[in-house]
Amino acid sequence: MSMPDHGPQGGGSHNDPLGGLGRVAGELIHDMANLVATLEGRIRLALGDARAGRVPVGDLERAADGCSDLAAMIRDVLAALREEEVSPEVVVHPEPLVERAIRRTLDTCGPVEIRLVSDLPPGTAVRGRGSFVYRAAANLLANAARHALSRIRVTLTLTPDGKRVSLSVEDDGPGITPGERDAVFRPLVRGVSGGTGLGLSSVTWTVAQLRGEVLYSTGTVLGGARFEILLPAAAPFAVPPDPPRTLAGKSILLVDDNADVRRALGRYLRRMGAEVAEVGTGWETEEQLIHLVIRSVPDALVLDLNLGARTGLDVWSLLHDQIPLVARRVIFVSGLGPGDPLFEEACRTGLPVLPKPFDLGQLTSTLEEVFRTE
Repeated sequence: MSMPDHGPQGGGSHNDPLGGLGRVAGELIHDMANLVATLEGRIRLALGDARAGRVPVGDLERAADGCSDLAAMIRDVLAALREEEVSPEVVVHPEPLVERAIRRTLDTCGPVEIRLVSDLPPGTAVRGRGSFVYRAAANLLANAARHALSRIRVTLTLTPDGKRVSLSVEDDGPGITPGERDAVFRPLVRGVSGGTGLGLSSVTWTVAQLRGEVLYSTGTVLGGARFEILLPAAAPFAVPPDPPRTLAGKSILLVDDNADVRRALGRYLRRMGAEVAEVGTGWETEEQLIHLVIRSVPDALVLDLNLGARTGLDVWSLLHDQIPLVARRVIFVSGLGPGDPLFEEACRTGLPVLPKPFDLGQLTSTLEEVFRTE
């Protein structure tokens, strides 16, 4: 039985934004529970590092960010309960919020590739609470990560009339059966995975506060579920022009265990026109990562040499045996420097090795050289 291509699902009217105090409380508790679980995990990791004599700066920073997210969510939901309007002068740029939601998902999900494709004009904004945009994106990504086999595709674009911002999240999982479609946005409905649909219900309520709507369709790229959020676009910010898009049309896979590095590199490469996918440390074996690479076949792979218990050279060796075409397009990056055995071993592969911190222009020119020698 084929599923209709598109259809509005529970976007709701902003004239009745709360849908009953009980429902709002349920959605608030759902999101709070997710954040608290993440915070507990971060703090326990930090405690383990502290007991071992290491300074757990990264985990403490992420825990602090989680506390800020939790405080913002509670503040903004309580403001909505009190029916406090957001000033029309308050606008937020959705792309950084979506990127942050992607980083959080990569830090907490299993082995999955998340690819962000954005062609939003520079400075495109929406009106409303930034925490609502972030939570809606994070909940859609969490839902996709639960059902995806290995890939998630996120797109940001303007609708053809230029009046709305479209955020879509598509996975390569089994999708939603026709019988579940009408119910999936209702609280406490069990889906194909056996889990409850409170996260999607939360998305519906949150998007309604932003005067937007949520749509569902079967994905045309990955073939699984595709959820789309449509939000009214605000006037763009005044921002400096983009750099020349010299990497337009190229797909680049970033593999780095440092979320801040992935964020900085990903944002820069997208501004240069590249289609960028990011992979964190959710994979358990090199073979799982190789599977992600096989599925995506990127034009270039930016690979960190130090991936915790593993090394980028271990990954590259498997690539060399299984996907030699991609193995020739690897650029190693590393916090190590000349004289370190791992750094020197990477240099002996004949591939580019960039010591951190490196100039972003150097990365661009290195990628351009890789593409010229294909």
